Amino acid sequence: MGLVSELRRRNVFRMGVLYVVAAWLIMQVAGVLMDLGALPVAIGPWVLMLLVIGFPIALVFSWLFEITPEGLALEKDVPEGASITHVTGRRLDFIVIAVLSAGLILFAYDKWWVPAPAEASIAVLPFKNLSADPEQEYFAEGIAEEILDVLARTPGLTVIASRSSFQFKDENLDIKEIGRQLGVALILEGSVRNENSTVRVVSQLIDAEAGTHLWSKSYDREFGEVLALQNELSKAVVSAVSQHLGLTLISKPKLPSVENPEAYAALVRGKHAYRLRTEAGVRRAIEEFEKAINLEPGYARAHAELAIAHEIKINQHEALESDAANLATAAHHAKLALTLQPDLAEGHFAMAMVAGDDCRFDEAIQHLEQAIRTNPNYASAHFLLGSYVGSFFQGRYAEGRALHRKAQGLDPLLMSSYWNKANGLVGQRERDSALEIIDMLESISPARAAYQRGIVAAILDGKWANSAMGALNALQIESSEDWLWRSLAYDLAILGLETEVRAIPVPVGISPFRILGRTREAATIAASVVEQNRQVGAGQLYNAKHNLRILGNALAAAGDFENARPLLEEMWELSGHRVTIDGPFRWAEAVALIVVRRRADEEAATDELIAALYDDVRRLREFGWVGREYTNRNYQEGLAAYLDGQRQMGLELIAEAVEQNVYIWPNEAFLQDLYDDPGFEPIRKAQEEHQARERDRFLAMACNENPWADIWQPREETCEQFYSAVGQ
Repeated sequence: MGLVSELRRRNVFRMGVLYVVAAWLIMQVAGVLMDLGALPVAIGPWVLMLLVIGFPIALVFSWLFEITPEGLALEKDVPEGASITHVTGRRLDFIVIAVLSAGLILFAYDKWWVPAPAEASIAVLPFKNLSADPEQEYFAEGIAEEILDVLARTPGLTVIASRSSFQFKDENLDIKEIGRQLGVALILEGSVRNENSTVRVVSQLIDAEAGTHLWSKSYDREFGEVLALQNELSKAVVSAVSQHLGLTLISKPKLPSVENPEAYAALVRGKHAYRLRTEAGVRRAIEEFEKAINLEPGYARAHAELAIAHEIKINQHEALESDAANLATAAHHAKLALTLQPDLAEGHFAMAMVAGDDCRFDEAIQHLEQAIRTNPNYASAHFLLGSYVGSFFQGRYAEGRALHRKAQGLDPLLMSSYWNKANGLVGQRERDSALEIIDMLESISPARAAYQRGIVAAILDGKWANSAMGALNALQIESSEDWLWRSLAYDLAILGLETEVRAIPVPVGISPFRILGRTREAATIAASVVEQNRQVGAGQLYNAKHNLRILGNALAAAGDFENARPLLEEMWELSGHRVTIDGPFRWAEAVALIVVRRRADEEAATDELIAALYDDVRRLREFGWVGREYTNRNYQEGLAAYLDGQRQMGLELIAEAVEQNVYIWPNEAFLQDLYDDPGFEPIRKAQEEHQARERDRFLAMACNENPWADIWQPREETCEQFYSAVGQ
């Protein structure tokens, strides 16, 4: 009997098929459990490794052993006429079909089934103001938010963040529809009437699916008793929720409260003002939080919120001279908040923002973890922690995504969650899923959704012109947003439209000039920003360190390796010797520092950098991330291989990256060896031809019908050159 026939008789092939199908099912189950938080994300690679190791063992086992009526026996001990492998084979066929069916059912569940709301979940809607005075709107909103805060600290209960639930204010939507959009089982709503120093609060608990009232209660109190009323009402709501769910939901000990009602009112007004994160709103919020602190200096929550507001000012890219002052103010009030109330979740969140902006990343992570332990429903803490442990600083990409998913569940209408998730799905080449998220984003931020659609076409289809079109579509919605103008400049640079880039009405940064090959100009701009940092004493701020990274890279791109090196080395140390896609030290800095060290005859010192590049590629591959327009894992791995002496492999990977629509910046001095390689010439030519096609496609619209004429016009010389090139 031949080997193949014997393998078939001993069911080795069947065992291989069964093992592969079962392993796939196990990975599907593990993936679902990790998404739900029932398993740690870090266990995924270990499960995969064990399954890979088990495959040859299963095949060897099938070869050596046979199942007999008496049990398991070695194949060589089974008499020839007593073998029943044909019966076992049929049974294995049925098992394969059953396991495959279970896997398909699970796959369908994971991809298409819309889960029902978690049973122990609630959203608190903003209470209606029934008072004659519109100023009492803040008071009504504050009542709801304080109840929400108490509920959020209740173990076993999922509570939707006010940023999402309060968006339904003044919306004439059915309770059932609100419950569906927020994904909750219960909704609490109410009203407040404050007149003649008397406050009446009415609240009611509603079954979101059925729309039926489960509990209601009204309270009448003097205004001076309103803080005690909040505590009383919160306990009553927790009790009603507990009774309805049949669970033992015990609220954590009451947080230290403010004693001055006016201080509390100022806090509420401040939180209302900065909820949308506008510059004017943040300024108003700071004024109100300062007023609350003046009225009651020991008000821990007011100190924490004031710190957060100053951090928001930093992250809104205020002038650098004010960033250092904002950080100092934020640090002072964050520390004071935790001194007054060590278990205050908002205090830990504020301290995390301060530590992160001061480049103390491990400390920031510790504070975020503590904030979540104190308040498991703290959506912003989950989101920021996901950013820190994910791509920004540690490269734990899957864990970061899981935390962002958790944040979105707690704050379903959080714009940044949708934005980041869409970006991640595009990077993973998940077109349909990305478009679904963008559709959801449109109701929250139409401008961002419009731009995202252009990005999808640019990255996944190579339609670079669509990214510029998307930016212009977004600007038609929000023409005052500087980040959109900067994005347009970036997109126009990829199309090679230098004249248009220089005509953008806001400062565009250095990336467009790098893309255009104007490396010396880019380095000059970066140097001026860093010098400004130095003059105002903002050198330790993360955004200042980020500018150091940009300057080091820009100097290396311009060929100034001597001055680039100390900056690159500093960022390498700050990163913890780690390359990440969006952190303080990225692939471009790694490549630049490799070249710089080699020019200094320090070949051995490049090994750790090349290893870090490969390590990040490994983590990106495990995460399923392919890439975006400025890089992907093939390009990163290709550069690592090329610099590691495997030039042909490197060129092949780089060529594949270009086929995946990566744009390789020209005139980068630290890439000169690559540019000079004859094997790179067809790659360069393919990119230039692609760029020319997309530029013509964009200008054919912009120079003719121009649907964006009300906000942007191409330069006459641009259109003249286009007409001349196409023979018009």
